[in-house]
Amino acid sequence: MLEKADRETAMGEIDKLPEAKTMGEIKADVKWAMTINRVRDNLHLVMAFSPVGEKFRDRFVKFPAIFNMAAIDWFLAWPQEALVETAHQLLDNFKIVSENPEGKTELEKFMGAAHTMVSDVTTE
Repeated sequence: MLEKADRETAMGEIDKLPEAKTMGEIKADVKWAMTINRVRDNLHLVMAFSPVGEKFRDRFVKFPAIFNMAAIDWFLAWPQEALVETAHQLLDNFKIVSENPEGKTELEKFMGAAHTMVSDVTTE
């Protein structure tokens, strides 16, 4: 019952599209096909796997389609200076009130260090 209601709701969205307004009355099966095509065109999925260890190899063996039909981006560790500079650029437009005149600089250094600490803890 719920599946039918969800399907009808999704197909109801098709009537609101500009291209559907020029088509006149649209049959339910055509609406459903249009819905599926829009989902296929617009659905993006992000998965993060650590490439280290047996788990990655096991996933690759069990689910080859994930890796065959995916763009794999390898992200390497950033140097501490780059992390601090990125924090500086992000905080540049923010007015930060601090008793310490170097408060903003210290916050930028902390943000870089925090990123490195989290990265170190999660590299299992």
